[in-house]
Amino acid sequence: MPLRISSTLGFRLLGLAVVLVTSILTAQPSHADLVVGCDPNSVTTYYSDASHSTAVGSCGGSCCGPCECTGTITAYRTTQRVYCPDVVCPQTS
Repeated sequence: MPLRISSTLGFRLLGLAVVLVTSILTAQPSHADLVVGCDPNSVTTYYSDASHSTAVGSCGGSCCGPCECTGTITAYRTTQRVYCPDVVCPQTS
């Protein structure tokens, strides 16, 4: 005798599966959030979690220098602009 699932139970299981998948996808940071676009005119500090209490990495540059990243890149970050109005950078060939 084949196992039959009532339509009500089937809809409940389907709804539960949709809620589960949605909650997993929204809890994980998206890969787009983790793409690092290092800007030499800013300093970005990365933290271990949303409380921003433990710094785990950073990216940034100086007004004339290259951009460098160290540590771990996470979705939890703050960025500060670096202003260099009086700096004249040397020409590079």
